[in-house]
Amino acid sequence: MIWLMNVQGRTALALGFGVTLLALLLGVRRVAAEEYDPSGQSTASHRQHRITGIHLDIQSGWSIGLEGHAGLTTLSTMERTKGHANFGGLTRFRWRYFELGAGVEASDYSDERWRSLGGFLGAYLPFTNWIDIDASLGLAMRNYVSSDTRYGSNGASVQTPALTLRLGISDRPLEHLISPRLGAALLLGIDLKQRDVTWIYEVPGTSPITGTTSFGGLTAGLVVNLGFDLAQRGEN
Repeated sequence: MIWLMNVQGRTALALGFGVTLLALLLGVRRVAAEEYDPSGQSTASHRQHRITGIHLDIQSGWSIGLEGHAGLTTLSTMERTKGHANFGGLTRFRWRYFELGAGVEASDYSDERWRSLGGFLGAYLPFTNWIDIDASLGLAMRNYVSSDTRYGSNGASVQTPALTLRLGISDRPLEHLISPRLGAALLLGIDLKQRDVTWIYEVPGTSPITGTTSFGGLTAGLVVNLGFDLAQRGEN
């Protein structure tokens, strides 16, 4: 089990470094494409009012986006740390350097799993000729589910509020009104309360064994995201 957790941890780190490197390379390629044409001459003369090079958009405008994500996440509780696959999606509205949105998240199907639904508010830094960076803080309601019959014939289902943090990078490969958006993000979730659920384990011929399980903890994961957004930006 410890070996599997170490493998999952190394895989998550490698995924994060790989996606980050890919985003940086895409940004460098966009800089080269913006500043030079195939003949080797600068295109600045053809865009008299465009600023070349990497810079923060001074007229970022607004956008509405819808994205899905998938990746690896660890759930750390008082009892153990376990790796999970993670899936989810979000929708958000961005205006200038701020964003507001809502998202859903779910772990892979196992004996113990979780789902969450919540909203967030954050900052958004759109760069010309490079990647975009976003960071957000939010609140979510997380629902933990266990199919273990020790909790009863229907298993266990508990809810706890959670504080969420997202730090992401992304890029729009097209400068059209509607464009795909590809990126990656670091996701953190901190349950604000822990719920104790009593379980009973019966062994024939002996007295029942009872105990409690605490649901709630800390999740940390790396995901890749793909979606589309409708964006209106000014000339930079």
